[in-house]
Formats: sequence, C-alpha cells, structure tokens
Amino acid sequence: MVQLFPESTVAFVELAPADQWINHPLRQQVQASANFKEVWRSEPVMKLRSGLMLAEFALGDKAENLITKLIHGGAAFAVDKEQQGVALVAKTESKDWLESYLKKLIKLARDEATKKKEDDPFKETEYRGLLAYKTKDGIVAALDEYLLITNKHTLAKIIADRYVDRSAEGFEQTEQYSQFAKDRNQATNSSSSETEVGWMTVDIQSLREAGVAPDLLGGKAKDFGAEMILGGLLAVLHQTPTVSGTLRLSDSKVSLSLDSPYQPGWGGEERVFFFGEEGKGHAMPLLQSENRIASLSAYRDVSQMWLRAGDLFDATVNDQLAQADSTLTTLFSGRDFGEEILGAIYPEVRIVVSHQDFQEASSIPAVKLPEFALVAKLRKPALMKQELKRIFQSLVGFINVTSAMNGQPQLDLDIEGDSAQQYYTSRFVPEVDRKDNAEFPIQFNFSPCLAFVDDFVVLSSTVSLTKQMAVQLKSSAGENASPASSTAKNTILNVQAAALREALEANRKLMVSQNMVENGHSKSEAETEVGLLLAVLKMLDQMTVDLSFENKATLETSLHFVK
Repeated sequence: MVQLFPESTVAFVELAPADQWINHPLRQQVQASANFKEVWRSEPVMKLRSGLMLAEFALGDKAENLITKLIHGGAAFAVDKEQQGVALVAKTESKDWLESYLKKLIKLARDEATKKKEDDPFKETEYRGLLAYKTKDGIVAALDEYLLITNKHTLAKIIADRYVDRSAEGFEQTEQYSQFAKDRNQATNSSSSETEVGWMTVDIQSLREAGVAPDLLGGKAKDFGAEMILGGLLAVLHQTPTVSGTLRLSDSKVSLSLDSPYQPGWGGEERVFFFGEEGKGHAMPLLQSENRIASLSAYRDVSQMWLRAGDLFDATVNDQLAQADSTLTTLFSGRDFGEEILGAIYPEVRIVVSHQDFQEASSIPAVKLPEFALVAKLRKPALMKQELKRIFQSLVGFINVTSAMNGQPQLDLDIEGDSAQQYYTSRFVPEVDRKDNAEFPIQFNFSPCLAFVDDFVVLSSTVSLTKQMAVQLKSSAGENASPASSTAKNTILNVQAAALREALEANRKLMVSQNMVENGHSKSEAETEVGLLLAVLKMLDQMTVDLSFENKATLETSLHFVK
C-alpha cells in the first residue's frame, strides 16, 4: 500500500493484516481470564456492547468478522504535507465485498439522515472508473479491493491516479522510507518471540521546518518539570530527521518501541544534565519495596540543569527559578541551592513509590496516600552527612513554624536505630483535644525520615520505607556500583498494577465523591465508573518504560497482562 502515497508524505503508519493480531494468543488469553469477564459484564461495557450488537445487526455480520474482512491485507495511514491532508487505505477481502459493504453503509447513513430530515450526507460519483462517495468532510472511495478514506478531495485524486497509473515515483522511493524498510526488515529477521503488527515513520525534519509543534520540536523549554523528565527526548526531536516505531505482541504483553538516530552532541552543553559527559549517563538498578507501586531510576544531574537554566528555559521560567533560588538559598542557611545542595549528590537518582499499609497504624488518615523515597549517592559523604542532617532538622522546624501559624499538626523529631544505623525521624503528633471519632488529616500520611547507608542518602516520606531502603542498600552493595544492565539505559520505570489498584481501592469513597463533583454523575454512576477502572487494573500486571541512548535513541513501553 505504500506505493499509493505521494512523495510529500511526512507520516506513515502501517498495520499488519487483521488475522495476525485479532487472533493472536494474547487476545485469546486476556479474553479467557476471569478479570476480563468482570470488565466485559460491567454496566458501562454492557451499554457499549448493546450499541455494537445493533450495529452488527444492521451490517449483517459480527464486528470481528467485519474487521477481518476490512483489514484482510493490512492497512496504512498517512499524512501529506503538500495537501495538508490525511488518508487511510485498507486492503479488504475483495472488490465485490468492498463495493457491497460500502453500499450497505451508505444506505444506513442515508436512512438515518432521512429520519432526522437532514440532507443526503453522500454524493455518489466516479473517478477514472472508480466508485467514490463525497461528503462535506472528505471522500470515501473503492480502488477495487482497496478502501480509501481521506479528508481532502485533492489527496484522494492523487492516490487514485497513483493506483490507476501504477506510478513509480512516490513515498516508497524516498530516503526516509528506504531506511525505514531496511530497519524493519532487519528487526523482522532477528530472533524474537514477539510478533510485529504495526510500524510507523515520521519525517520530523519536515515538521520542524513547517513550524509544527514548535514547543516540542524546537525552541527553549517552558516547563521545569517537563525538561527534567523529557529533556533528552526534546534534544533528539530538535535534531533528528526521523522517528520510527514498531508495535509488537507476545503471549503476555503489548510493546511499543520508538527509535531515532542519535548523536552525543545533539544535547549541547546545556543538556549534559540528561545525557551525561560524552552521552554516558546511565541509570542504576531499580529499587524494590513492599507493596511497590512504581520504581524509577534515571540519570539526571539536576544541579547542572539548575545552573544552566539560562540556556534551557525562556525568560518567564528563569524569572521563576531566580525567585525560587533566592528563597531556597535562605532556607538552606545561605548555601547555594543549585551548586551546593543539588550538587551534593551524584546524578544517578532513584525513586520508589509504595502503597502504605495502615493496618497497624494508630493514626489513620482519612485520605490514604502512597509513601515514597528518594535514594542518591553523596559526592562528599563525610561533609554532606552532617550538612544534610542539619538541613533536615531545619526543614522540620520550618514546617512546624508554618503549621503552628495555620493551626496544623506539629512534627516531633527523634533519632532511632543504633550506632550501626541511625534514622533521623519525624512524626506528626495528634492534637491533645482531638475527638476520638475524628478522622486524622492528610498530614498523617507522612513521617519524614532521613538516613545514610555508606555513601548513600535516603530521604523518604515515611520511617518504614526509609528502613526498607536501608536494608536493601546494605544487601545489594555490589549492584549499586554499576549500571542496570550491559545495555545501559538512561531511564527505567516500572509500575505495578496490583499495588496501584490497592492504593486506589483504599480511597474508593474519595474517588467516587470526586467523580460526582467533577463529572456531575450520580453516586451510582460514579461508583460504576470507579469500579470499572479498578476492574481494568485487575487485568494488568505491570507497565515498563525504558529510555536509552546508544547507537540510536530508543524509548520502549510495554504493557504486561496478568496470565
């Protein structure tokens, strides 16, 4: 189908024939699970199924059969820069089936328009012997067994001409597609238990030159958090000629891999914070914890990012950072926040988030939040341990002063442990005149804690999670000295669906209330929507995201299902 698209195509997506993914073992496995059946029988899905059954009755066939016949030989979607249009082409089962199916669809649409006393939505026409239906928003045509849908009449004519004339020059002959096809063939020939079912390539250079998405494809960053998380990807998008992608299925997961050419110098000096010197910034192994929701490991030299803010951000963000720097320097007893505080730790930062277990807690908050911990290695441990301990105590004091002014609970400082391992703890103290049946405020989710394990610092929202991290760091000292794997990754993220579901379940009543307020639903409707979300999470095992910059930039996301 690629031969149907003109040379001016800037984005091309191809989908494998339907039987390669609609009958894949993963789908069969998911549908056979009890968790899927729970979702399938839920009220919102039953409403969708009722509408689907009506459509199937009108079209005279099951949706699965229609999809199989419609995408019998695959499908392709393209964006054309010259016509500023989009087009979808699908290779159907046969010419006769397509013409019959189109006439049936057109009749249904016309009958519906007649009932509503509206004008005929389709105008039947022919172009070079090909059947077509014009609408106010585009055109639908049958190129023998190929179905064409596009929003531009001129693009429809170009594709139809290419089909009739069997034109040789087009997107298929461009350097972009040739490289894409070469990479795709190499990947297909490599040994893998996964089945490739979708492919894409995008001409990023043409989009940049056309001024599309300037904040994403060029210019200075306008958000500090987005730059810290995505700065490396932005650097690639500002330079790369193309981005390609592959969608894969296996017996237990769906994976999407996005690849781009990459050169170490693309980030410039201002983005060394993301890539590391000579592009060798690598993440450390992921941290584990009880009831882990998410674990993140990444190379981010936040100190360098802070110090190079003038080159990275626009004037608005820099003004905000200058104001924040002044406040933070005062808060940290005159120490420069970017150079001395952020610069005190190595760039290999790790974060873990866990669902809190309040079963043995004496102070259970009404809103139950996850606990989280930050682990980093100190550059000058002998000096910084004392400094960070003092800063932690000062911050607790600052929180207490602020809380007292607003009538909020106070933190009580303490030191736990022994000479081998100490924990600098703080816990909120219940009010003396508190009523027995009163719910504890949100602050009681937190018991901020600081600890040092060899050259590592652990800062956590709870004492219990800090202790877990300390035990793990002691037992895995060797693993903490090297990157996560032989193929070093810049960023690694893992999210566990079961723990996420538990965290949401603990706040189910709150979620229902928020749904009612935000969406205007009744309590029953809100409970149904929240229940559906939790039921869907029961089908999932985990999600993983890996980002690496080796010979190319690669972002891979995988969604794993419960077996």
